[in-house]
Amino acid sequence: MKETLTQAILAYKETGKGWSDLSDRISLYVYDYPGNWTDWDEDRCSDFFLSFLPKIPGLVRRFRPDYSFETYLSSSLHWYIKTFTEKQATREHYECWTVEVSEDQVIRKSEIDPLDFNSSEENTILESPEDCPFELEVNGRLKDPILRRRLLYAVLLRAADVDDHRLPVIAGLVDVDPDWLYERTEKARSMVSVKINRRDKLRQRRNECWYQLDGARKRIEGAFDSERQGQWEKKAHTWRNRYMTACHSIRNMNIAPSHRDIGRLLDVPPGTVSSGLHFLRKTWLSMESWTSPGSSG
Repeated sequence: MKETLTQAILAYKETGKGWSDLSDRISLYVYDYPGNWTDWDEDRCSDFFLSFLPKIPGLVRRFRPDYSFETYLSSSLHWYIKTFTEKQATREHYECWTVEVSEDQVIRKSEIDPLDFNSSEENTILESPEDCPFELEVNGRLKDPILRRRLLYAVLLRAADVDDHRLPVIAGLVDVDPDWLYERTEKARSMVSVKINRRDKLRQRRNECWYQLDGARKRIEGAFDSERQGQWEKKAHTWRNRYMTACHSIRNMNIAPSHRDIGRLLDVPPGTVSSGLHFLRKTWLSMESWTSPGSSG
């Protein structure tokens, strides 16, 4: 009669021999276990086996003959199925979530306005001169010299969000040297670097909260009993509050350099910067009203 796993382990601990055969027997037990207690397919059973396999030496090392090793192993596998299921659900949610986010980013980019000075999240200033809604000269710069200056104020005001690859295009529009504009933009960013870093951390926190909230919602839908559903509803409520708090903090952050700082960078009075930005905003809003659907004329 073949010895039990318990007997084989006690013999191995006493002699230090027979690990290969013992390991094979335990591995076979582990591989068959999910098939006896779950409706998992072969792929998931294999993933479970590979995930549990590194734990076998530790289980053997910690085993004490107060009860059979079969009972000890079965109990360990029973609890690990729950842990494994949670990890699998989290991983599957992450994979689905990344696909959804990627698709959403594509849609957002296709719907973006060519010029937006009011967005608190993204700066979409001019990918190319052809995108410019204002009248240009033959050499590609803005025809109105006052508008050039005002656009320059706006760029420095939004320095934290302007992509560097757009600066050469903007430099051509406002008729300045690209290196000079890059230098001024970097100085404007340095003035608000602490705020930029804080916003980056808040955005990371917001994204993490949304990810956890979305996962909790899906787990509520798939909960197998009311107790588990209640636990996930509490988690969803917590992550929703944290997400809303992060969003509120981001919306209320002002990471723009002051008009006085912009004036120092360009050697102009802060009042000139303020009035220039005011009139630029009015110009842009009036252009929107002229081109919006249903407008007269």
